Formats: sequence, structure tokens, C-alpha cells
Amino acid sequence: MLLKRATCPQSILATSDVNMLITLAIIPASNSHPRLTEIDNIEAWSKANNLTLNRSKTVKAVFRDKNSKRSATPPAPIPGICRLSTLKILGVMVTNTLSMAEHIHGIISSCSQTLHALRILRSHGMPDVALFEVFRGVVIAKLSCR
Repeated sequence: MLLKRATCPQSILATSDVNMLITLAIIPASNSHPRLTEIDNIEAWSKANNLTLNRSKTVKAVFRDKNSKRSATPPAPIPGICRLSTLKILGVMVTNTLSMAEHIHGIISSCSQTLHALRILRSHGMPDVALFEVFRGVVIAKLSCR
């Protein structure tokens, strides 16, 4: 997938519900009226497909270029939709600068906690073969995204 540099800030509207429907809509930030119309269109589409749009779980992120020298003013907030700087999309944390650093930090932190638990299990006498199986099943699986 190729990403083209936008001339104006873009908003991505993300929502998820119990059925694990994730809707991403790229909405131009130029005018507030079309943005509200686009949200109504997404809601109409979800009703037509026997789904519901949960506005309390709907969030907005304005993506920007972190290397850009000029700063663009973000679009006005949409009533009832909170703006976030980090989204979790299909299990991956993405920031508004398209950085994965927070996601990687979370994985490393989780693996570190698992290693600490394995050290405690070793001190309580767990065999090395069993420790290796737990390590392979938890830590290696997290690092290799299985």
C-alpha cells in the first residue's frame, strides 16, 4: 500500500464494537459539515449491513508528518467523538505520527515481565525443560507475532 502525502491534514475515524467490526474512514479535515455527513454515512452503512455504530467507542486521530517543518492547525473536534494520539488497530499501537515505538515498548515490557516470572518459577524449583516450554510459548510467540 502506498501512502501519498496529503496537502491538508487528514482524520481517520476508527470504531469497534462487540462484533469486532473495525471501521476506518479517512475524512478530509477541510470542513466540519462534510465530516459530520461522513459519520452519518458510516452509520447508515452499518445499519444497512445489520451492524450498529457505537459512538461511545468511536475515536478520531489526526495523522501528521513528524518530519514536517510547518505545523498545520488540526481540524475542529467533532462533537461526541474524542481525539486520540494513539490508536490500537488490529492489536498494533499506532501513533498520530505513524510511529510504532509505543507498540514495541509494550511488547518488550510484557516480555520483561514474563522473564521475571520465569526467574521466580526457577527459584521455586521448576525444571529447566518446563521453563523453556513456557518461554517458547509466551515470549517467543510475542516476539514473532504468532
